[in-house]
Amino acid sequence: MGKLGWILCFFLLVSLATPSFSLENFSQSNAKRATVSVTLDPNDASKSNVQNTISSMGSGDVTNVLINGGSYSFALDAFSLVVSTGTVNFLGSGGSQSRIQFIVNGTSSVSISGMVYNSGSSQSPIIVNTTGLVTISNNIFSNFQNCYPQSNAFIIFNSASNQSRISNCSFDGIGVSALQVRSGNLTVFNCNFTRSKSSGSSRWSIVMISSNASLAINSSRFIGNDLNPNIVTGVIVPSSFSYVSIVDSYFEKNSISIYVENSRTKADIDIRNSTFNEDSLESILKSNSDLTSKLNIFGSTFNGNGQQCMYLIGGTSTITRSTFKRCSTIYYSGGAIQVERGNLVLRDSTISSSYSVTNGGAISCTMNGNVDISGSNFTLNHAASNGGSIFAQGCGLQVSQSQFNGESSESSGGSIYIDSSDMTLNNNVFYNNSASLQQGNHIYITNQNSVLSNNQFRSSQNPIYLFNALNFSSSNDQFIAEKLNNFTHLTVAGDKLMNSLSISGGRFNGSSAIKLLQTISSSSISNCTFDGDSSKVVESSIETGEVNGITQFGMFNSSFRNIVSSKGYVIILNNVSISNLDSLRFTDTLGGIYVNGGSNASISSSEFTRVSSINGTGIIYSSISTNISSSNFVRNNGTIANLDCNDCNSTLFKINIDSSAKSSFPLISNGGNLSVLNSTFNNNPNPVILPSSSFNTTINVRGSVFSNNTNNCIEINGGELDVNDSNFYNNSGINGSFIKCNKGSVLIAGTSFEKNHAESYNGTLSFLQCQLSISSSQFKDQAGRSIYTENSSVQLSSNVFYDNSASNEEGKHVYILSGNASFSNNQFRSSQNSAFLFDTNYFSSSNDQ
Repeated sequence: MGKLGWILCFFLLVSLATPSFSLENFSQSNAKRATVSVTLDPNDASKSNVQNTISSMGSGDVTNVLINGGSYSFALDAFSLVVSTGTVNFLGSGGSQSRIQFIVNGTSSVSISGMVYNSGSSQSPIIVNTTGLVTISNNIFSNFQNCYPQSNAFIIFNSASNQSRISNCSFDGIGVSALQVRSGNLTVFNCNFTRSKSSGSSRWSIVMISSNASLAINSSRFIGNDLNPNIVTGVIVPSSFSYVSIVDSYFEKNSISIYVENSRTKADIDIRNSTFNEDSLESILKSNSDLTSKLNIFGSTFNGNGQQCMYLIGGTSTITRSTFKRCSTIYYSGGAIQVERGNLVLRDSTISSSYSVTNGGAISCTMNGNVDISGSNFTLNHAASNGGSIFAQGCGLQVSQSQFNGESSESSGGSIYIDSSDMTLNNNVFYNNSASLQQGNHIYITNQNSVLSNNQFRSSQNPIYLFNALNFSSSNDQFIAEKLNNFTHLTVAGDKLMNSLSISGGRFNGSSAIKLLQTISSSSISNCTFDGDSSKVVESSIETGEVNGITQFGMFNSSFRNIVSSKGYVIILNNVSISNLDSLRFTDTLGGIYVNGGSNASISSSEFTRVSSINGTGIIYSSISTNISSSNFVRNNGTIANLDCNDCNSTLFKINIDSSAKSSFPLISNGGNLSVLNSTFNNNPNPVILPSSSFNTTINVRGSVFSNNTNNCIEINGGELDVNDSNFYNNSGINGSFIKCNKGSVLIAGTSFEKNHAESYNGTLSFLQCQLSISSSQFKDQAGRSIYTENSSVQLSSNVFYDNSASNEEGKHVYILSGNASFSNNQFRSSQNSAFLFDTNYFSSSNDQ
């Protein structure tokens, strides 16, 4: 082949390696600028000729340099080719071209291709100082150990134009930084960086980018490198800016794949559709970055294979549609991701099978950081201490539309452990998570504020545990126990004051729901549903502690169904100063409401249907003053209200008790003063009102109706009874079918008694050793006589008696045995033997008919 043939082959190779160089372009531009083609050989004459040719170029000149193989060193130094102007295309002709140094200055443009660097050490082979276009392609660089004195970098871009590019190159076994970008913009495409090793204690990287620089890495691979990090940003000028973009690239078995260093540098990194696999330390280490720095990761995969995937300090990191698997840490917290003093945003991503030897099997956040998660999945992560998924201490946490499944910890917080931090959870699902201490199998919360809404907690014992929390709010959350029982969905404990607790719209299924064991200023539960299983026994649905008290407790518009309480009550309130229960519905439950301690309790607008009490303890039990109003009790079994307080004042207002099951216990048992106002008692087989105390008890009945009851309506054994403007209709019993007094004082006024029946001769009203006054009342169609008194003082005035009867025909209206009697202005009609007095001490009648 002649000389012309070699030149044509050279032009063809340059055109293939360099997009900006082609024979067509050369022909078209040949008339406009001078073009020179030279060949470089490893001898002094050739080197001098080539350098002289390049040095003599003008700004529009083009020089094509064909470089033959060989060693170009001068002693220990490389042979330098310095380009300052014009365009130079360097093309390796095969073999190894070692110890050639390219220095590109001024405004020159250079392409370097086809070069092979194999082993050795010298000055940095390529140094770029130009603002012109530099293209480096199809080169092989291998086993290169040292570069001096230019900062231990193989290729140095002191400046890079917007279109400068390195492509299709291989860097293998490099003992220094393969590439350092100090300024300008550079693209790296389809390059391999493999088997690089750190030399001594030097702290270099495969690729280093400094401030005021921009680097784009596309479709490249970093494999088996043991330099400290593989990519370093923000190293030289700490007050400036650097930017890195990594797309469609692969990182495997490196020490640290990406390292962002320096606390004051603003360095932004975008990573898309890349894979990080089995790095020996962290895949990404962002150290002390400026708070405004940004790390954006999209569509990428991290497979830690036993190592932590990310350690993020400072700045904001946003991760979207990415996957983390088998990440772990044996020294620090956060098996997959550790965050300090920075912000982490996780979107539509998955973290699975990750592990921490301390806290946070998947994520750890501390030191005033913040974590915001949405649309993500956490599966089979584990922490040897706290927080199987997430550990947050002094770090804000927001989680929405995410799932936590199979998470575990060996202490507390099977999924989430949050300490001294604010937390918001919205629309998440937690199931099959566990904590060895059984304190928050899903979530453990201590201190600060938590807001939960529309979450679902399933299949775990003791899902949420609060300790010394400050404020807690839950709305529309679901707590579902599947095949589990006798645990508590939500436990609130601690020895410090909690400001407020609010639960609304919650659904609690299959177990004890809420235990409040902490001192709380204000607590509210509203619009909740509590569903049990009649085949399972639970302690209670809601219970407050016996030691720490609650200042105010409110519960509104909630329902309880099919709950069997081992303690006899669905709601247990201990040491609650003021309790306000409104619009509650109890259906098919064993037990209702227990109130012990405090100052006042109010139960209003509630319904109790087919509720049972144990051994007369009461569907409602209270040891304090209690007001029950506008409530319905239908087909219940046992005592309705056991008001067990001798020094209290309680009120029943507009209540309805209908069709209770028969038992030996009274419906209402009171120890203190009781007012029954505008209430209705129908179809009950038990004594309706029976005080538990014989002394200092006052019962006031106003505007109430007692009908179709089959035992004593009201019975007192001491104390006072005042009945006014009430109606007793069609009741029956043995003695005193509607009122019975054994010692005490009874005042009845403006009341109607009709068609009541006593099975014995002792009257529908029976009084033994009582002070009795009845006025302005009506007695009609009474069977078993209307009034029977024995050893009592009786005053009857302005009453009407008619159509009453007694089996022994003695005193069909009134029978008085011993004692004193005074009648005035009464009317006795339509019956024979109206009044019968036997052994009476004193009797007077005035204006009676």
